[in-house]
Amino acid sequence: MKISIYYFSGTGNCLKIAKDLSRRLGGADKVALNYLTEKASFTENEKVIIVYPVYIFGLPLIVERFIKNSDFSYSATITGIATFGGVSGYAGRQFRKLTAEKKVKCEGLFFIKMPGNYTPLYEALPLPAQKELLRKAEEKTEKIADSISSNRICIEKDVFFISAFIFSLIYKAAKNKLPSMDRNFWTDQSCDGCSVCALVCPVGNISMKDRKPFWLHKCEQCFGCFHWCPQEAIQYKKSTIGRKRYRNPDVVVGEFLNSGTREKEAKWK
Repeated sequence: MKISIYYFSGTGNCLKIAKDLSRRLGGADKVALNYLTEKASFTENEKVIIVYPVYIFGLPLIVERFIKNSDFSYSATITGIATFGGVSGYAGRQFRKLTAEKKVKCEGLFFIKMPGNYTPLYEALPLPAQKELLRKAEEKTEKIADSISSNRICIEKDVFFISAFIFSLIYKAAKNKLPSMDRNFWTDQSCDGCSVCALVCPVGNISMKDRKPFWLHKCEQCFGCFHWCPQEAIQYKKSTIGRKRYRNPDVVVGEFLNSGTREKEAKWK
């Protein structure tokens, strides 16, 4: 049976899990969700795994679009793996709701706590705390791989219904504002025009003009541009100034440069 792993990742947490899962599942295909892969069709009896981060207590917009736009007519099952830094919020119930609407059997739903990356609210955790979370994440990933390979149905407990309802209200109120929240990004004097930010953006939301990045208001709020900037020149409002940044230590920037970014469209004008 074919197993395909789709992942959306800004700073590497979900990519790391996708890589580990692929290795433990005998080399399952890995596909990055980006502007090139907003929908898919699956082969008969294909197992589909989606690894995604939790944004504003729900699914990233691109993950929601992917599930809604894809054809699951022939796929056997789907499994969701949500990574989160604070709480999982509405992301689990939302995943199950969307997959039920597509009439695909949800075989698994898992939650993995990992170091957060939303620097406007907090800076990166101290390294010892990061290492402990990442160690536990590896252990959890191994158990998830065992569950998938054994064809076991495993739906982990989500937050309480009332809490999920409140989180869903927050998510629905904020989701339409997300694409234009990139207006809060800016660069300080240390920006050298390297264009890494444009190259790592999974949705091609950054264009270079006069060796400076310009955001195009279709942002996913993954903060990949912010955290992968070699000069740490990108800021978000004033709250990120001086705060420590985060990138998964087992992922390198080259894995993002080759994962579907609009490299040819990182325009120099």
